[in-house]
Amino acid sequence: MRLAHSIEVWLRAALTNRLAEKYGPMGYLNPKIYGHEDAFRRDLSKLNELLGDDSPERFVSAFYNKYDNKYPPIWMSAELMSVGLISKWYDNLGETSLRKAIAAEVGLHHQVLSSFLRMFSVLRNGAAHHARIWNRQTALRGVTIRKPPALLESPLLEADPSRIQYVLVIAAYIVQQVDPTTRTVTSLKGPSAHS
Repeated sequence: MRLAHSIEVWLRAALTNRLAEKYGPMGYLNPKIYGHEDAFRRDLSKLNELLGDDSPERFVSAFYNKYDNKYPPIWMSAELMSVGLISKWYDNLGETSLRKAIAAEVGLHHQVLSSFLRMFSVLRNGAAHHARIWNRQTALRGVTIRKPPALLESPLLEADPSRIQYVLVIAAYIVQQVDPTTRTVTSLKGPSAHS
């Protein structure tokens, strides 16, 4: 759970910071900055479900009590989003340089990060709903990393990009990048380590 939380906190902060820096606190609402307007509308609709005067989050009701805006700034909206929804906003960014900048924070190619986030969201949701995820093959397939960072070379050597080991190895790697003091990477062992 700590692994998922660290990734979620990092992704939320990275997306919020990059979008606010480039487009301002409300710029995330501009459909022109996204690659697919229909996906943006779908994701905005999901955000609408999380907002409103009846939101259980006190900061949301405090915002609506003080301002007439329909939407709060990006940092408040992102706080309400699940990791799956945040990853969809990331994936739909029309400007490749923004996706690259966010992925570079953890030393990954932006397509690898997009692919990982899709699989990570599915497996995280499965685990949260007590579904079997160990040794499960997903319909999704991770992007092959042609030149993996040194820390990923050995763990990904025999990892099937459609199984949990691939996702866990990249998750542990991301956590290592955002929190170098963690022991997650060294404690995660591949199948060959147990033989």
